[in-house]
Amino acid sequence: MVLARGKPAVYALLPEPVKTDLDAHHRLPSTGRWHQMFGAASDGQAQTGEHAHDHMLLQLHADALLGWGDMGVIRFWISTDDLAAGRWDAVAVTRQST
Repeated sequence: MVLARGKPAVYALLPEPVKTDLDAHHRLPSTGRWHQMFGAASDGQAQTGEHAHDHMLLQLHADALLGWGDMGVIRFWISTDDLAAGRWDAVAVTRQST
């Protein structure tokens, strides 16, 4: 995993079977779990409750290639009023375990 996160020249040194496994199981998005900017949260459950009317700015799922966690998702939210006013210090962060 450390080599896969390295520079492209380092990744190129990995044996083909290792790169194939990384591509198939770690580098490509999996169903219902992907990093995303804007729009609806990937699982549909996150936009309920406290952030039901907020805008999702960024969603980061646990990712071995990013080097953190194996479960869960972190999302960054902002209200319509704060977005319109450019109040980026009002962004809220939530973490959800899956």
